[in-house]
Amino acid sequence: MDNDVGMSAAIRDLGRSLRPLLQRLHSELASATVASRRASDPVRVVSGHLHLLEQIPQRLTSSIHGLNADVLDNRDAVSIDVERAVGRLASCLDELLDGYREARSLRAIGPATEILPLLAGVYRHLLSEIAPWLERMVRVLADPATEIAKQGLSSSDTAEVDLILRLNIPPQLNELHQWARRQASQPAKPGSWGVLTSMLLGWGLASALVGGDCDCEVTIPRQSRGHS
Repeated sequence: MDNDVGMSAAIRDLGRSLRPLLQRLHSELASATVASRRASDPVRVVSGHLHLLEQIPQRLTSSIHGLNADVLDNRDAVSIDVERAVGRLASCLDELLDGYREARSLRAIGPATEILPLLAGVYRHLLSEIAPWLERMVRVLADPATEIAKQGLSSSDTAEVDLILRLNIPPQLNELHQWARRQASQPAKPGSWGVLTSMLLGWGLASALVGGDCDCEVTIPRQSRGHS
């Protein structure tokens, strides 16, 4: 049977265009990075990571909704729509990858010694949840017929394949909060360290992740399917 099963050229192009992003994800998760550079301003570095990570869930949701609106739900989609949709997702994931790479490569002294490895763990947790979702997306768009058969959807007039990205709360988040509580219970830290402790205690990543499922649905018209 034709693996394209009636999907538009834009949707097939989307699958091909997502492969390099998936390869970057797998490559970074498989690489071994040693903390070899000292963070000259650890408070500023950690604050930047907290801000980025807090924005990621909403940005991911927005970029995945863009995949739907620009390509998957757009019968008139052309190559520029694919480029725009993939570009938004790639921008978001590349920031995550860059943050993960930096958090693993830096070392700090003093109160920040524990924080950077924990932040690297938060990045890795999120990337490790995104990777299988993106891998399944690429696989389904490359061979939708297999997915249709696997889900028993072949008798439907249209086959709707749900590709849902669920981001769970990283376990390292609790460890970071515990660190901040310990710091808060000790004598007041000088200026910026006290601010950082307060930031960690009020960090909104957990609330940003709760209920943040990103639903990406591929609709395949049965009447356009190829012949066996």
